Amino acid sequence: MSEQEWREAHTAAIRGYHVRLRAWAAQNGVALNARGRIPTAVQERYEQATGDDVAEILAEIYSLLPPRVPTAYDWLESPQWQHFLGAASFCLIWVDGLDAPDCLRKLTWLHPVPGGRATFEQVMARPEPPAENITGAARIGEWTLVYLPSGGGSAEATPAVRRLSGDGHQAVAYWQIGAVGMERFLYCRDGELRTEFDPLFPADRQGSQPDLLVPQMTDAGLLPGSDPGDWPRKPALKALALADRITNGAHAGPEVLAGAFLWAAQR
Repeated sequence: MSEQEWREAHTAAIRGYHVRLRAWAAQNGVALNARGRIPTAVQERYEQATGDDVAEILAEIYSLLPPRVPTAYDWLESPQWQHFLGAASFCLIWVDGLDAPDCLRKLTWLHPVPGGRATFEQVMARPEPPAENITGAARIGEWTLVYLPSGGGSAEATPAVRRLSGDGHQAVAYWQIGAVGMERFLYCRDGELRTEFDPLFPADRQGSQPDLLVPQMTDAGLLPGSDPGDWPRKPALKALALADRITNGAHAGPEVLAGAFLWAAQR
């Protein structure tokens, strides 16, 4: 059974159960909102009267669940990297055709951090400048990876992505603010936001070309998808895998994220 077939079976099982429950309620004079949530007490009465237990149905459906297709970023779930995805806020931006100094210069509120290139651990251990107010950049082939530990400090990530994509460049970003549970994926070109979406709700897309990345999103496993509860997806990892597809393999692997970055800080 494929992921799509499993999703359809799961949806059909829930829908069929609700149809049977509502029919029983109508026959027994139990008033229900036509579209609203079915009260738990009514559901318990129905199951006791009919033996139609949705938990048993779902257990059978879940027994058919196919194995999850791994992503290129599954290593982020290892113990030594769990702190990365668990950070309160950060943004990763891939920019084509610009080296690290040029990317940092485009973010005009930044100036070089003394000491030259350094790893995350080295920079985070420094008292000055504050780690949440710095930005790092490292080259990956034809692309440069920009890392904003706090989503850009006092700046928003979206303007930074737009700025970096100006003058004919592309910028691909994964932005996470853990404190408010916000995740965004952005694709900009020529300073224009072409596509933006929450990886948890990939069908709800904004931007001047919201369907531009549909083939790559489908290939990365983000589509089709409408209900975040219908499949044990890992939206952050799949969003990062989508970045790989757009950048033709500019993979931010452990050797990149553990390596030396060029750093700059807010003025």
